Amino acid sequence: MQKGQDFIAGIEHGLSDNDTNLTVGNWIKNWLENYAKPHVRPRTYEKYSSSLKKYILPKDEFVRLIDEAKKINNSFMKIMMPEIISLTVHTGLRKGEVFGLKWSDIDFDKSCLFVRRSLANVIGKDAVFQSPKTKNSVRRVLLMFDDVESLKKYQQWQKNLAEELGDKFSGHGLVFTSPFGEPIIPTNFIKRYFKPLLKKCGISEDFTFHGLRHTHATLLLQQGVNPKIVQKRLGHS
Repeated sequence: MQKGQDFIAGIEHGLSDNDTNLTVGNWIKNWLENYAKPHVRPRTYEKYSSSLKKYILPKDEFVRLIDEAKKINNSFMKIMMPEIISLTVHTGLRKGEVFGLKWSDIDFDKSCLFVRRSLANVIGKDAVFQSPKTKNSVRRVLLMFDDVESLKKYQQWQKNLAEELGDKFSGHGLVFTSPFGEPIIPTNFIKRYFKPLLKKCGISEDFTFHGLRHTHATLLLQQGVNPKIVQKRLGHS
């Protein structure tokens, strides 16, 4: 429990998690082999194993995903994709919350962001902004020092791009956008960029973008963070 409290304190004080020696892959294997396998039926064990591969990303696969994202054969996406993946794993935001995030929602001085809206696909429309999923989804999420610094660099890159494009770049103020500043259609992003990236990395096709959120929760719980704190950070009721 103390280690988990220290982990949260580190985030609050803007420290990186580089020294926490997170080994999600080993944690998963240990749980499957030493707890699940001896206590559940074979089919149940297979179900657990499949579910974990679908919803939780081990650290080595996360690193591989980031590395490959930086090599995407698209000058725009290879800058934005690593930022999207990293921020989602480090904050546990939902997909719609990530793409609905605006720069005005980020407080760099206090190292936090505020979830105030969500971007969703609606039949007959490209994408629309909606209120967060529940009352508890409207929340403040603390950021680590590395994430703050990375977002600052990314913001400057986006500003430079906007200046180059002039009035061709939309003024929505979104953190993650199309090359011309328009909102990203979540389903298109998953189909055109996220799934192909998973395939290139050799990660299970069953793994979903939402799995990045589950990975964040798992990292916190593995560190002994109180489940109530994790629940609040994820915006659960």
